[in-house]
Amino acid sequence: MNAYLLAIIQGLTEFLPVSSSGHLAVLSHFLANKSAGAFQYTVLLHVGTLVSILVFFYKDIISFFSRRKNILNVIVVTAITAGIALVLKKRVVASFDSLTAIGAYYGICGIILLASKRISAGTKMLDQVTIRDLCIIGVMQGLAVFPGISRSGMTLVALLICRIKPSQAFSMAFVVGIPAIGGAFVDELLDTQFNRALLTDPQVIGGMLIAFVFGLAALWVLKRIVSEMKLFYFGFYCIAASLGILWYCQRCHL
Repeated sequence: MNAYLLAIIQGLTEFLPVSSSGHLAVLSHFLANKSAGAFQYTVLLHVGTLVSILVFFYKDIISFFSRRKNILNVIVVTAITAGIALVLKKRVVASFDSLTAIGAYYGICGIILLASKRISAGTKMLDQVTIRDLCIIGVMQGLAVFPGISRSGMTLVALLICRIKPSQAFSMAFVVGIPAIGGAFVDELLDTQFNRALLTDPQVIGGMLIAFVFGLAALWVLKRIVSEMKLFYFGFYCIAASLGILWYCQRCHL
């Protein structure tokens, strides 16, 4: 039951800018599930939500990757994101066991999302992005490897800062995230300590399917929110989560 609850949380929070990894880390703490297997399970749940991206955006993906410039843009963004993720990997893994760190990261995420209220809708198309834009997107997406900092939120804010049209920002935020999500899975899979038996575990497979279904629902909701430029609403949620987690840590002397 706990595994399926984690899958539902993953599906709902992977795309909504509230950090699925943060939710899973906090929930794992209260369920007393801090093993390496628990971390690996969360990585596998990301595969379920990755498939939901492929299904939801299949037309956009075909159109996007039919252009050579777009492919090069994704390579640049992915290289920057991967570089940051590799440098910070040990700290990221360690932060999953620190509620205080997660609370702090939620606060950072909330502040950035609230600040997005000051961004007006841009008109730039995807074929007009510059190297500067790609660097901003790559760095913002790279910093979102920490639990509590939303990858979708940071990527969307970066795209809006770069004046990308909201409808195009929505699709690009997830298309450019495909290599990042897939790369994290491959990196963990190649880890010598990865429990490959999880790949055939019925409960794990069921969790991935649940994450897929709830991921589709979350994408549908977020599409409307982004089009209305109301991404900042989630900033209040992240700030509240930050304060709640830090209060709990202080009370329990964690």
